[in-house]
Amino acid sequence: MFHALTGCDTVSFFAGRGTRTACEVWTALPELTQVLIDLTTAPAQVDEDATQTIERFVILLYGRTSTSRDVNKARCKLFAMKNKVQLIPPTSAALKQHVRRAM
Repeated sequence: MFHALTGCDTVSFFAGRGTRTACEVWTALPELTQVLIDLTTAPAQVDEDATQTIERFVILLYGRTSTSRDVNKARCKLFAMKNKVQLIPPTSAALKQHVRRAM
């Protein structure tokens, strides 16, 4: 599931973020492990707690010191700091679509 979330043959990867970075963030966010295990059962819907954990993972991929828990707010902050679209995470809606395709 980690491979599917971070980019594989059928799901694109997060711009500018490779496997090494993703693994480092996963290590810093141990609750992601249970979410990934739960997603392997291909639930009909991803629950809110899982969605929040995945959003937090993606936020940390783009801003390791970010305290944000909302990917859309993090996008605004990171864009204001870096002023480059490539250096900000996807929107919440795009992230949910990404997770659905990964399953």
